[in-house]
Amino acid sequence: MPLEWIPYSRATEILRQLEEILQHGGSGLYLLVGPPNNGKTAILDRFLQNYPVSVDRFAECTQIPILSLNAPPRPALGRFLQSALAKTGALVLGGDRPTMMSYLATILERIGTRILAVDDAQNLLAGARWEQQEFWAGLRELTERARVSLLLIGTLELCQLERLLPTAHFLPLPAWPLDDGFREMIRLVERRVSGGRHGDAAAHAAIMHRLTEGRLGELISLLTTLSNEAGPWDCRQLQQWIPPSERFARLDDVL
Repeated sequence: MPLEWIPYSRATEILRQLEEILQHGGSGLYLLVGPPNNGKTAILDRFLQNYPVSVDRFAECTQIPILSLNAPPRPALGRFLQSALAKTGALVLGGDRPTMMSYLATILERIGTRILAVDDAQNLLAGARWEQQEFWAGLRELTERARVSLLLIGTLELCQLERLLPTAHFLPLPAWPLDDGFREMIRLVERRVSGGRHGDAAAHAAIMHRLTEGRLGELISLLTTLSNEAGPWDCRQLQQWIPPSERFARLDDVL
């Protein structure tokens, strides 16, 4: 069972900004950027929960204020358009790209979509330069036609998009510094996963910060693992946790 939503100041601020984008409309471009496993997708999920799909049998069609998609493994515009059409529930028609683009833009207007959200958007930096340029040009054309904002969620590699998308607005979600906020987050998460039965986990904040590298998802995984211990845990058990950058380095060596 996934951990329930844990509110904290930066996440609350990003949600507030996303709500403003939703209310004001337009075709702006926004990038929610941060290190892996730091809560970006959790913020998107919370946003979707706050503005769910509206199914009203008296309405002309279902209303989808936020259409959320996962990025394809590479910037293939035709494949992306088909996935978006399928997610809306509309009939997926064949035809050339301009026809699909016009059709999808019409559908987005009909279902009241104001934000098109694309998770794991760093995948779209794969492929040749011309593929990237073609994809981003097509995506911008779609959002302008449909008058929807584009929200890209991804890792720090997305910062490279400044050369392709100079008008983007960044919503950074950085790793946590070792401060009182991080210690309070430890206490909050520890209470959620174990009911606080293991004592003051925040006393080990410095070690936990080094092992998690300040990433919220890593902290939740670490404390959840420790909560499964039958008795009290100590620093020796903490030291068995491998920091994420080290895990990724080992994976690169294997691959």
